[in-house]
Amino acid sequence: MDLRDYFISHNSADMAYAEAINTALRNAGYQTHFDGTDCPPGTNIPIWMNRALADSRQVLALCSPDYFKDQAVFSLMEMMAAVWGDPDGSKARLVPVEIASCTYPPLIATLARIGIKGMTPDAAAAALLKRLAEVEETKRRESLRAAEAVPEVFYVPRPRSPEFSGHFETLGKLHQTLAAGHNAAVSQAIAGLGGIGKTTLAAEYAHRFGTRGRYGGVWWVAAESESGIVQGLGDLAKRLGHPESNDLPAMARWALERLAQQAQPWLLIYDNVPNADGPRYRLPSGETGSWLPQGSARVLITSRVQDFTGLAQVTRLDEWDLATTADYLLRVTGRADREGAEALAAKLGGLPLAADQAAAFLKGRPGIGFAQYGEDLDRLLDRAREPGNRGAYPETVFATLVKSLEVLPQATQDLLCLLAWLSPDGVDESLLIAAAKQTDFLPNPLGAALRDDFARADMIRPALGLSLIKAAEDPVWGQVLILHRVVQAVLRAWQRTEERVGWDVCSAEIIDRAFPGGKVNPRDTPVVWPVCARLSPQVLTLTNHDTFADECNGKLSRLLNQAGLFLMSRGDTHGAIVAFERSAALAERFFGADHPKRCAVLGNLADAYTDAGYLDRAEETHEWVLNVEQNRPSANLPTLAISCLNFGKLYWRRGKYNQAESLIIRAMEINTTTFGKNSVQYSRAAGALGMLYDDWAEQPGEEWRRAEAENLKDEALQIARAMLGERHPDVSHCLSSRAILAERKGDAALAAALELRAVAIMNSLQRLEHWSTQNMVNHLFHCWEQIGQRDKISRLNDVLRPEIEAVEAAMWSWVAKDPENRSFGPPPVRLDVQVKRLGDAQ
Repeated sequence: MDLRDYFISHNSADMAYAEAINTALRNAGYQTHFDGTDCPPGTNIPIWMNRALADSRQVLALCSPDYFKDQAVFSLMEMMAAVWGDPDGSKARLVPVEIASCTYPPLIATLARIGIKGMTPDAAAAALLKRLAEVEETKRRESLRAAEAVPEVFYVPRPRSPEFSGHFETLGKLHQTLAAGHNAAVSQAIAGLGGIGKTTLAAEYAHRFGTRGRYGGVWWVAAESESGIVQGLGDLAKRLGHPESNDLPAMARWALERLAQQAQPWLLIYDNVPNADGPRYRLPSGETGSWLPQGSARVLITSRVQDFTGLAQVTRLDEWDLATTADYLLRVTGRADREGAEALAAKLGGLPLAADQAAAFLKGRPGIGFAQYGEDLDRLLDRAREPGNRGAYPETVFATLVKSLEVLPQATQDLLCLLAWLSPDGVDESLLIAAAKQTDFLPNPLGAALRDDFARADMIRPALGLSLIKAAEDPVWGQVLILHRVVQAVLRAWQRTEERVGWDVCSAEIIDRAFPGGKVNPRDTPVVWPVCARLSPQVLTLTNHDTFADECNGKLSRLLNQAGLFLMSRGDTHGAIVAFERSAALAERFFGADHPKRCAVLGNLADAYTDAGYLDRAEETHEWVLNVEQNRPSANLPTLAISCLNFGKLYWRRGKYNQAESLIIRAMEINTTTFGKNSVQYSRAAGALGMLYDDWAEQPGEEWRRAEAENLKDEALQIARAMLGERHPDVSHCLSSRAILAERKGDAALAAALELRAVAIMNSLQRLEHWSTQNMVNHLFHCWEQIGQRDKISRLNDVLRPEIEAVEAAMWSWVAKDPENRSFGPPPVRLDVQVKRLGDAQ
């Protein structure tokens, strides 16, 4: 049997109370053992009773005169079993529930009891449920659950709330829906206004129902954007044993495939889904799909969207009633002014976020009564605001949050104003500290507080105390500061109301200075990948705001371009296209249509279009950029070379070899003049020309080009190794290109050796799942089959291990020759992590 919350011990004379209480508990999400539903005719009562008592955390004894009669054998046995299992009552094993006045035996007379006498069965059940929701009883249950095992994979960023109130019936309905379906996937959505408690309810459900063997695992996904979904599912893939990779979309799809294969259902929570289509993705081929799991998975969606027809059943989350709001205010503040609490509850309108803010404010201010607080709320509610300065949240939420903001120190207010423009999923405190220490653009007192450890702690503490902010600890990056999305929206509106301008500019400036820039191209600079991965969500959040100062457009355009290049390095072509398109639009607005910076972005966008297979769009964009670049009065030759090279690659892909050759040779000539032959720029152009000639040589009468292709590829590889070291994507691509040529010349053994080294480099760089790496692996398998070494396919991890070690040894040797200017890059992949074999048909 499952370990359940309560065993309901009662006398048959009190069956009406027992049935009402059992029904109320189960509807609220508790698990019970109750003979009225669990003991069909013919059940051996003593045996069932023995097992059920052993498999229950607590025994609710429904105490009445009948319960203690000498003839009440079963209730006496149940009571004694609970007492002897906890003789001093320290474990709260027996919970007396007084449904009628009675005299207690000495053994239990001293135990704390719950009084619900003088009520009808339904009223008594409701009163008991309310009492069990109080902090004291919740803490008792939490202590009993503390030692219980949870699934091996259980990630819910929000802890259980000991003050969870209201929506108990909704919890029960959610579980009934999600428990249905057996082996079919089931999706349930919680919809409602901002601040209504959707996320809190989802977290409560996960903690309450996600244990005790109901689910094989529980995982929380921040679903406000596709990048958040990809990141969340990618993290799940790592927990499920997938090797580290920068191709997060592939990892995310792998995680969904694994969940679909699980015999036991998993619970996934997608928090804050923004649209009725649900979480969807688009592959480079243009095909679309859903980020929702299949198989037997259970999905809980939170959203402000009211309609998910065909995707999920929707539960509309309503406001708390007056009594629930008043009870919450009294419980959190520890006060007894019922009348005042109910009057304030009426003003708050049943919004849990508003009640939480009011209670947090009043808890530490015993001198301010409910009525006084309510009168000051009226001042804020009556304050006129422009229609464009109102958000998708009730005015009571705005008023309670502003009331809390007004009592904060200036530095704390400034911190919250800054965080309001950054990612709702969290901002690294270390990022803010670095910004304050390196520059003076952050105004005091915020800048000064960030630079001092003690002042910084003092600045953050008041916001934590008022529930305006949460703090989490990341094992790598340190403390992370998190704001509720509604709090962020209110803060931005409050800034406009109070004319507290400039924080949008500050937030953009912080990320702009931290995100790798200058001559660094995140697409092919592994050393910056960890930082780019951490900051990309901040970039995407910044550019989601439509109220930024115009002066930020240039910075935001640059940031989006850099983020897009990083996404290309991860194989997230669709995400890169979105970033580049937004970057180009901002660049046109800020710099002008023909500006070199916009042309650079459009060149990257065209390159992404090529990778995604949108060749017509790519050609049109490349042609426009090249025309602008070569007709400038003073052409910037390096950027012209990039345009020629990328356009040439597109022509090559389309089989237009003559046009491709002309453009790539032009790029080589420019790079030779500008950078010299021993440069990365020349190497890339030479490698591209070598690949073009290698493909061209496959055409009838063009075989003679292969010799030149081999010379160019060898030259590109030699330069890349010298300039970038062994552990670099350029070297991997050169080796893979050389492997293709070797196979075409009939030397499959050499091709396999070259491709193995190329795959080992990408694995060391944590890019095993990148689409280009998958092509390398598939070619490697093909070569092994050709030379009779198919057995290596099933032993890929063992074969790769020494090759990866050789790659990393060569890289360290390269770094040692000039340690001040050379870097190993991101940490090496753990060799004890099993490498997933790619390709099922080999």
